[in-house]
Amino acid sequence: MSYPLARVERMDDTSGPAGRIVLPAGIEDLPAGPQLAAALAGLDLARLSSHDLYVLLAVQSRQVNHEQARLLAVLLEAARSRPDTLDRQSWISSRPGRPGSS
Repeated sequence: MSYPLARVERMDDTSGPAGRIVLPAGIEDLPAGPQLAAALAGLDLARLSSHDLYVLLAVQSRQVNHEQARLLAVLLEAARSRPDTLDRQSWISSRPGRPGSS
């Protein structure tokens, strides 16, 4: 799987702190979940200091772990689900590229 590259420009030391942003206060203490995801999504990585980027690595890693745990929980529930709770024919016909799909 490939992802488009974001444009990253070098922040020279001569540019000064005016172009920099700081991490939102308390972001390290937010529990992993939707609120942290929203806070992370709005950050302009190119404008963070080197120190804040390393802090962000730990925070982002915690959020990823949360999402992976949720994904595994869904997988487990799907594996435990009873086959008769799913209308197999409608599921098959709703799959793109399958016989009977639109």
